[in-house]
Amino acid sequence: MRTYIRRQTETVLCVIMVLLLMLQPLAVQSAEGRSPIPEDRELYLPTTGDQVSEKDTASIDTSHTGQGYVMCRYTGPSQKAVVQITKARIGTPYNYYIGSGKEYEAIPLTQGDGFYHIQILSNLRDNLYVPVTDVSVDVVLENGFLPFLYASHVIRYDAESPAVAKTRTLTKDANDDAGKIAAIYRHVVEHIKYDDEKAKKVAAGYTGNPDDTLRAGKGICIDYAVLAAAMLRSQSIPAKVVYGTTPEGKYHAWISVYSTAAGETHDGFEIKAGAWNLLDPTFASSAPEYMKKHFEANRGNYVWKYEY
Repeated sequence: MRTYIRRQTETVLCVIMVLLLMLQPLAVQSAEGRSPIPEDRELYLPTTGDQVSEKDTASIDTSHTGQGYVMCRYTGPSQKAVVQITKARIGTPYNYYIGSGKEYEAIPLTQGDGFYHIQILSNLRDNLYVPVTDVSVDVVLENGFLPFLYASHVIRYDAESPAVAKTRTLTKDANDDAGKIAAIYRHVVEHIKYDDEKAKKVAAGYTGNPDDTLRAGKGICIDYAVLAAAMLRSQSIPAKVVYGTTPEGKYHAWISVYSTAAGETHDGFEIKAGAWNLLDPTFASSAPEYMKKHFEANRGNYVWKYEY
């Protein structure tokens, strides 16, 4: 059986860009309300374990589903493969594009507790893919915040990441989560510029890299969101990268961050305690006057379609 996967090209700020993870309506059944945020640790970094399903050139490690991720690897001759995650009764899959190699990729399980079907497909040509291996697993998260604390295929960082080191400097004088969020958000907004040229030619399969964005000082909405999320997670603050549409109907990426303390961003937006807070570092950087006039009124009108 042959499986076809379509990549959608979407528009952000009237500029064509490629959305790399297929959009789907969310129906998240989360364990967030069941448990407090886990205790701080240095970094939430994924690892492999001993519950591995292997077939031919593909491996799926389900040792840490309770932590909110699986580890996947493809070692076949094709240069491209897809990890496809489908949750029961939701239907439309999440697709994560990976390459061929010996290293495992951490694939997040962001749709809460329940049955997931996970398969790896290899690329034959163009957008034609064939299944290589698959598993089904009943996921019971140890804590609903965990999928939004670990580094992953989408939000990449480790102990040596410049983004992690920079975050330590930015947050050293912060007294609580709200202070850390405000410091990280301000840095991303003030030091990353929107890259119109990149938006025109970004390649399919692009997911952003926090360290590259930090070094370049510029990027598109994916880059803003991924950098901010990586910095926040490195401080044990749950953060989501969200894909969806703005109140004006444009496809876009932003962040949602959970804070245990109340506060305010440098540009005057409220950070609520005990809640997820939507922040849009791309628009705050590239369209600050628009944000001042419209963001608070429109904050509840963003349409969520993906969260990572």
